Amino acid sequence: MGQQVDLIKPIKVDWNKQPPEVYLSVRAKTPVTPKQVGEVEDYLYRKLGRRFSLVFQVSQVQEIRSTGTSPPTPEPKKMLAPHRQPQIPLSSRKGG
Repeated sequence: MGQQVDLIKPIKVDWNKQPPEVYLSVRAKTPVTPKQVGEVEDYLYRKLGRRFSLVFQVSQVQEIRSTGTSPPTPEPKKMLAPHRQPQIPLSSRKGG
């Protein structure tokens, strides 16, 4: 999902929930699926040793051009194989 979405607002975390809920406002050209969200949650658990419940607030992006034509919608990318790590865009990293 890393290169398919852009973080558009700072991340908010509700630490009072168990597991903590992380709200991510993103924009994407292709829909974000529950399976992708689960894969990112699993990735965070493996890396941080703690469960988080991710809530993606997605704004769909459609490119419109003055010529009245828009580029064809790209085919959804295949899901990452379980052994690969999802990429997190630099803009979503703390301090980045």
